[in-house]
Amino acid sequence: MIISGITINKGPFSQAFAASGIKIAAVGNWGCTSNSQATVNNINSKNPELVLGLGDYSYESTPDCWFNEIKAFDSKMKITIGNHDVLTKKLLNSYLNHFSLSNQYYSFDFQNVHVLTMATELEWEAGSKQYKFVKNDLEQVSKDPNIKWIIVTMHKPIYTSPNGCSASSCEGSKTLRDTYHPLFDNYGVDLVLEAHMHSYQRSYPIKYNVDNPSKPIITSLDKNNYNNPSGEIFAIVATGGINFHSLAGKAPFTATQQDSKFGILEMQFSNSKLDAKFISNAGSTMDHFTITKTMKKPTSLTPTSTPTITKPAGTPKVVDKKSEDSQKLKNTTKLNENQPANDKSTKKAKNTSNTNETKSIDSKDKIKTEKTKTQTKNQNPVLLSGTNLLQPPEENIKSSATDTEMSNPSKSNEIGINNNVPNSQTLDPFAPLSPFP
Repeated sequence: MIISGITINKGPFSQAFAASGIKIAAVGNWGCTSNSQATVNNINSKNPELVLGLGDYSYESTPDCWFNEIKAFDSKMKITIGNHDVLTKKLLNSYLNHFSLSNQYYSFDFQNVHVLTMATELEWEAGSKQYKFVKNDLEQVSKDPNIKWIIVTMHKPIYTSPNGCSASSCEGSKTLRDTYHPLFDNYGVDLVLEAHMHSYQRSYPIKYNVDNPSKPIITSLDKNNYNNPSGEIFAIVATGGINFHSLAGKAPFTATQQDSKFGILEMQFSNSKLDAKFISNAGSTMDHFTITKTMKKPTSLTPTSTPTITKPAGTPKVVDKKSEDSQKLKNTTKLNENQPANDKSTKKAKNTSNTNETKSIDSKDKIKTEKTKTQTKNQNPVLLSGTNLLQPPEENIKSSATDTEMSNPSKSNEIGINNNVPNSQTLDPFAPLSPFP
């Protein structure tokens, strides 16, 4: 099925849902534990039309235990690949084949919501295949009047609060930030969903700060409600059930965070409003925010730090007729500078039809035509030609398994985590080893 030049899968994603009641659930870092089973029950109780997995699923050499967990909503799921999902090529292919994916990054439309899934386990630098895919995808969808919301999903986060995870990837990726946050600003992304750093964190609306990238520009300090906000809300939802990484402080751009309760982010979309809640597996709402939009975000191809000056609507353009005629005369003179000046002026005054005058007139017409073409081009930028956005070219897999990453946790250790102590930090099942993501 193809909508607005973007290829999406058949199945539940081709069904039509009322625009006033689209419900989407999202969460990452699951595991096969009693906690992840509670997450599954939480999702089932909300009955969403779409479930977004944010990476790191079984934490085992095969995905079978996790596939068994999600059977109830398997057909409603789309996944993001995490670092624990690429430990072997066989494991990665099991996930891709199960969800009929030919590549780790892809995109699709779900009613009035566009979802762009990125791959933080593949090359993402500017100029890479993934970068070109992402830029092309966002450029196209930003012009689509049928799309009201743009969501980006990725596993590793761009921004995060200080935390007790010892892996450098838990600090937030500078290259991801500097490469993609400006694109998100330019093309009107609304929400960025991430995982990897085992906690729940949600930012204020923020824009890329070209002058100080580590300190994004906060565009609203309201804790919960945002009207036509500039920038994007970034949410880390790595609370599927594996364990927690302790938070060691709160970043200035973070509106709320917690590292003690597993749960999901539930989102409901209409044409003009996003209503989102973080709901713990015990049933409590721990975060609630809304985004109201009365207009689609404008796109901008200029750097974030450069203000865009927009003239008030209806302001007439003042034209100095004398100056305009004088400039035309100068251009004509320049084009015919090899002719005698008095000859040109005489011919123009008498409006004769000799060959030289015809050339002069044709030159002026050409100038006007070229000027019109330039104005038309500037007013109507040409979209990139259609691309199959579901099946970009294959790439070599960049495995994130390193000597510093933890090995796959055992099922028995995960189930044995004590999560009943109020406000306690749940330790990594590999304690006293390092709590890697």
